[in-house]
Amino acid sequence: MQRLTAYISGRVQRSGYRGKVVTIAKAFGLQGTVQNLPDGRVKVEAEGEEADLERFANALVMKNAIINVIGIEKQYGPLTGGFVGFAKIVDDGETDARLDSAVDHLKVLIDLTKLGLGKQDQMLDKQDLMLGKMDLMVDKQDNLVDKIDEAKKEIVTEIKDLRSDFKTNIEDRLSRIESDMAQVKAKIGL
Repeated sequence: MQRLTAYISGRVQRSGYRGKVVTIAKAFGLQGTVQNLPDGRVKVEAEGEEADLERFANALVMKNAIINVIGIEKQYGPLTGGFVGFAKIVDDGETDARLDSAVDHLKVLIDLTKLGLGKQDQMLDKQDLMLGKMDLMVDKQDNLVDKIDEAKKEIVTEIKDLRSDFKTNIEDRLSRIESDMAQVKAKIGL
């Protein structure tokens, strides 16, 4: 068993950081406290197994839309056994300040949500425009299919007419050839 004292710097006060630290510490089964310091840092004191403390120290480095840990100073020492559970130390008047801070964060989140919804509306408008263009393309394809069908009919009709003309022409020629052959046969006596 060992003791970890860590000083965390960055955007860690008025951000919900200490609450996350308590949750993580309890998940590791650690004993200790977390508190804000006047210089803007957060101090964590935790006791537990050495491997759990090392994983806990790594988990203290957080980054999200509100929290941004930029540094951590760690000191390991002997176990003191002075903690029961893991607790967040809260100064007088801190709850009011935290509510004000939470309202500020909520305003930022609302603004980001509005921005996201605006972009979503823009995307929907672009999708509507694309669907309109796709409808035009489908209409043009339908017109093209109709023109191809008409062209097919014209080609078939033209081929039938050509075959009919060719057949008539061939029949006339064969008829003349037969007549000519009959005359030739008659002259030579066959």
